[in-house]
Amino acid sequence: MFPSVSQYADGRLELHLRRFVSLTGAKSGRKAKVKVIEPGRYAGAEVIEALGEKLLPDFHQALVLFYPAYASGAAQINISGRAKFSVSDC
Repeated sequence: MFPSVSQYADGRLELHLRRFVSLTGAKSGRKAKVKVIEPGRYAGAEVIEALGEKLLPDFHQALVLFYPAYASGAAQINISGRAKFSVSDC
């Protein structure tokens, strides 16, 4: 895991899987940058990849955030991609 570029929470660590997205502010005039991350680059990433595939097959990106400020630490996993939903009367 790497130190977060965000100043949202002190000591927050992050790990990007499949794609790294560098967002910019609208006022900066710069475009967001997307960098593809090769599979298997990080040890243990296959566990998160498998979870992502169960939740959202062929997902585009996973972002893992770790907050060490809590007593034993807290983690958040964000999975993003395209999803198709259907509504029925059942």
